[in-house]
Amino acid sequence: MANEQSGGFHDGENQHVHSPGEPRIVGHERVATWAEETRRYRRNVGGWWWLAFLGVPAVIAAAGLSLGGSNDAPSSGGTGAASSSASASSTSGGTSTSTSQGTATGSGAQPTASGGASGVAASEAFAITRTGAAVTVRAVVPNEDAKAELIASVKSALQVADVTDKVSVSAAASGPAAAAVGSALGALKEAGDFGLAWDLKTLVATGVVPTAEAKASLGSALGAAWPGVTVSNGVSVGNDAAAACANLGDAIKVALADTKITFVKYGTDPNAESVTVLKKVAAMAGKCPNAKLTVTGYTDASGTPGENQRLSEERAQAVRAVLVGSGVASAQVTATGKGEASPIASNDTPAGIAANRRVEITVS
Repeated sequence: MANEQSGGFHDGENQHVHSPGEPRIVGHERVATWAEETRRYRRNVGGWWWLAFLGVPAVIAAAGLSLGGSNDAPSSGGTGAASSSASASSTSGGTSTSTSQGTATGSGAQPTASGGASGVAASEAFAITRTGAAVTVRAVVPNEDAKAELIASVKSALQVADVTDKVSVSAAASGPAAAAVGSALGALKEAGDFGLAWDLKTLVATGVVPTAEAKASLGSALGAAWPGVTVSNGVSVGNDAAAACANLGDAIKVALADTKITFVKYGTDPNAESVTVLKKVAAMAGKCPNAKLTVTGYTDASGTPGENQRLSEERAQAVRAVLVGSGVASAQVTATGKGEASPIASNDTPAGIAANRRVEITVS
């Protein structure tokens, strides 16, 4: 929990955390200010920064005048525009996927004819679930138009009039393509209570279908909607307990994509919303006594590796304690921490930092 030190707080991910806006003092010089929104120190702008700010544009302008371009050159649509487009296309997808988490502005992976995207489903996790007649959509999209399009696509595909809208807007986000969502939900609509989720690594589907052929067809539809994305087809064939337990890991992935495990500020205890979803996970795991759950904690790259390792272990143990306290057998759950290892997003953006601070629950 929070411990006050020298007017600030101590947090495992950031060592000594000053109060928002409080400068950090080195000697007699103020060198940095703590930014609460990014949970990092922001270095104050000095003289060299102002020199660069004023001087670099002047140098670039001079170079442009000397190298060329006449006033007759087209302002758009010419070879310059084509080159820029080609450059943006060539840098999208692939290894850039991880650095684009939370920062995409529409120039990320190029849409396909089916409405999906090659190699990535969205820059933020999303989940669409149906329980009985209740449909919930949780996602982050770049603007209100994209939000309206996504909600309309869900309603149309599932032929419902209302959905629980948990879609938020962030200009930096690249949300799930509405056409791809519609295609996937069209295939899932006969799968009973279902889940469709993206956790930044895998597109997961859960539900119940009557035959293996129906499951295979659904998997093909998901792959066609999001080509290049890793798909985990966790749909069960039939309603027996063995089928449900075989897909327990995917069901947990959907639950955690819908409600990410987060913690009380400056602490290691899961917050109230996280406790609710962990109780849901415990109820599912309780029906599968032979399943072994591994809780793995991760941090972002702030702080020292040793401090991050300690924090990840403590948070994983806290999650394990909630699961065991909610009815999962103690021998059924282990917990481990991996610190800042295996990031799923860039540690250079606030959204990426938030994504890397996570707890995963896997099943074996």
